Amino acid sequence: MLVHDTAGTALPGVFVAVTDEAQNELATSQTDSRGLALFPNLPPPTAIVVRARLPGFSNSIAAISTRQGCVTSLSVPLILDPSQMDCVLQVQSLPRK
Repeated sequence: MLVHDTAGTALPGVFVAVTDEAQNELATSQTDSRGLALFPNLPPPTAIVVRARLPGFSNSIAAISTRQGCVTSLSVPLILDPSQMDCVLQVQSLPRK
């Protein structure tokens, strides 16, 4: 699975969780420096839900169906959510001349 922002830039360090339709957790991972998270041992044919989260971004959820013997590739975009960012503004007055 490739996790990227809306500009297509890969996102490292994203927490990714895979659950079945009943919300039972099947696997978790974190994306590598290329934005990739791998789940090589998911159970055979099932519908799964993939959740990706990273501070400063909106959570992303995707539902997909897997088939036995097939490799499923998924690209998950995360949307920048400025309301989740920490911002500090420092104001300093300058002496008058």
